Amino acid sequence: MILNIKYRKDIDSIRAIAVLSVLLFHFDVKGFDGGFLGVDIFFVISGFLITKLIITEISDSASFDFKRFYFRRIKRLAPALVATLVWSFFVGFILLTPEHFQSFSGSLISAIFSVSNFFFYSGSGYFDTDSSLKPLLHTWSLSVEEQFYLIYPFLMFALLVNRPKKLGPIFIVGVGVFSLCLNFIFAGKESLVFYLMPFRVFQFSLGAIVVWLLQRQLRDSIIKTVLLISGLFIIGCTINIYEKGVEPIFYQLFVSLGTAFLIYSGSAAKYGEFWRANPILSWFGLRSYSLYLIHWPIVVFYKYYVITDSLTSSEAIVVFVITTFLAAVSYKYIEQPFRNGVQSIVKPVIKLSIRVALLVLVAIVLASSHAYSDKWGNGWEWRMPEVISKEARLVEKNYRSSMSDVCSIDEFISENCDLNKANRIMVMGDSHVNTWMFAFSNVFKADNVQFFMFSYLKCHNDFVIIDDKVTSDEPMNNCDKKAKFLSKNKKFLSTIDSIILASYRPYSYGANPWRFDLIEYIRRLNPEIKIYILGNYFQTGAKQLCSMIVMRRGSLESCLDDDFIDYVGTYDQVKTERLYSGMNSRGYIYIDYKTLLCERKDDCIREANGFPIMMDNNHPSYTFSKLVLETIKERHPIFFKKIGLLN
Repeated sequence: MILNIKYRKDIDSIRAIAVLSVLLFHFDVKGFDGGFLGVDIFFVISGFLITKLIITEISDSASFDFKRFYFRRIKRLAPALVATLVWSFFVGFILLTPEHFQSFSGSLISAIFSVSNFFFYSGSGYFDTDSSLKPLLHTWSLSVEEQFYLIYPFLMFALLVNRPKKLGPIFIVGVGVFSLCLNFIFAGKESLVFYLMPFRVFQFSLGAIVVWLLQRQLRDSIIKTVLLISGLFIIGCTINIYEKGVEPIFYQLFVSLGTAFLIYSGSAAKYGEFWRANPILSWFGLRSYSLYLIHWPIVVFYKYYVITDSLTSSEAIVVFVITTFLAAVSYKYIEQPFRNGVQSIVKPVIKLSIRVALLVLVAIVLASSHAYSDKWGNGWEWRMPEVISKEARLVEKNYRSSMSDVCSIDEFISENCDLNKANRIMVMGDSHVNTWMFAFSNVFKADNVQFFMFSYLKCHNDFVIIDDKVTSDEPMNNCDKKAKFLSKNKKFLSTIDSIILASYRPYSYGANPWRFDLIEYIRRLNPEIKIYILGNYFQTGAKQLCSMIVMRRGSLESCLDDDFIDYVGTYDQVKTERLYSGMNSRGYIYIDYKTLLCERKDDCIREANGFPIMMDNNHPSYTFSKLVLETIKERHPIFFKKIGLLN
């Protein structure tokens, strides 16, 4: 059967639902907690349209023009994407801190080469705190589609040319089911199944199957109307009732099925005309690609500029209007000229624009490569305000590059450890441990002291501690190897004289609640061991990073402004945290350095020798950590005398 490629207005309406769901989710609108599932709608639509295009061409000519296909894809996707990357680069250059600009530069290069999904998967999850600080995070979905386009046409050509007619749909169903099964097999690996293309194939396949189903359409328009209404209901409810904690695949599956219902029932007579000819949905649907590309960088840059966690209602409206206007401009002056064919882009002005754009793109890719390099660019630190001295930046840089020289016992006893030293102190913790380990090692250099660093970072849900054994079945982050080390090196652990816990909000239940079980496991091996809990200092809001505040306000001390303080690590506040009451009876010594350093907030240390007290919202800088230890050493030496660091 030969299919005629006919423009379907209802697809624009489905696109509108998809993109508006994503926008409302990112604008923090209540009721759209699952709005990010709009991306799943796009995947189903893409599977349908690409499959229909391929089947039609092969049916008409028994061949397929791959060159023409990829040229059309480039014309469709590249111009608006490149424009977004270019203006985002310049805004990022002005606003972003070195750390964030370095990450941004890497994501820009990844977007150009269609591997954004791998880039962000290798970093952190879509729902992590830092995700709101990544202007190009949304390009992961474009990379998934582009990777799909690289494989799918060749696969379809092999299945359809001179092959039994049923082979194509049977194979697509099989691949789709396999992809769906992968989601269940790897349930719990949220970032893996979210970002990587094989776990999304079932959605493309679902759209593809609709092409074959439409060859035998139901004649009963009532049934089609029921499917149309059901599809809208399923999508709307799924987006509205989304709740974290439930496996995402269930939501993705429902939204994908709802989208398939909408595509199949697009010709429904009753209510279908409203669906197909709705001018508002059609307008947003036609501009959905530009809306999707533009909205997220604008949201991120706006939040970055005003240093806020979320948008107010009025801010969301303003950002929505700006996004819509820019998307309309992008659609008219960038998307359409390229999509209308070669004839529309051979005019001298357009040709010149293309050449200039390509030159700018090449320059930006080269610049981004330099900024992304740890060795050369390092996020272009020279853009930071002059209040951060070059000497202070150099100290922090040297600290980061020297961490490989510390004595660590994460998976084995590193060769940097001197086992001949009598006083053995374990500095244990999560992402805070690196800074404090390096600070302790440099402030206290007694001949008989050896600091050992143990990091349980990202293993907080994976260690199982029962009596005299630590186990883990999690290979990610080498948690299983760390657990094995703890179980097999009891003799060594029994020689540890002191433990210093350097952790994020140590008595907070939400941050590694089992860490005290791990401490008790080691104490059973050496009942005389001394245990110190290192407190925290001031912390800012989760998305109000100190480096952002310093860059915007030009003052090292601005991080401690009342507008930004979210947590004060004092002993009194610690007492209210869930784990405190159970742990206090075990004889742990809590070092409340916030209270030790400042009796009143105005007296507190607000900067550290020309460097901020922290760069993000909670991790102390090395310069500050070192200053803290030196100050306590001078004012309250009793703490360090007890563990043999001072005479």
